[in-house]
Amino acid sequence: GGLGMKLYPTGQGKIRYFVGPEVRVISAKDNRTYYYDGYNEDVEEEYIHTAFLLNNGMIYEPTENFIFSVNLGVGFMSRDSKTNDGVQPMATPSVRMGFRF
Repeated sequence: GGLGMKLYPTGQGKIRYFVGPEVRVISAKDNRTYYYDGYNEDVEEEYIHTAFLLNNGMIYEPTENFIFSVNLGVGFMSRDSKTNDGVQPMATPSVRMGFRF
């Protein structure tokens, strides 16, 4: 889950540039099997990571009902303290196409 905001500094039109911040809360699971002498132990860990991104992209709207967008979010992800990974860079590219009705 997350929350983001898009700002359109170039205004309205068929092609629009946008930029804006986004905050994400990311749930993750890790399944591991530990092998001991004589038995195995399966362990499932749950993690909560948080991320802050700056989204940058273009929306192309050739008709009233068709939308095509390209986005690149660049920022940092703070990993759960159980992983001992600290803060790491994060990039989330996306291409979207859709119909509005």
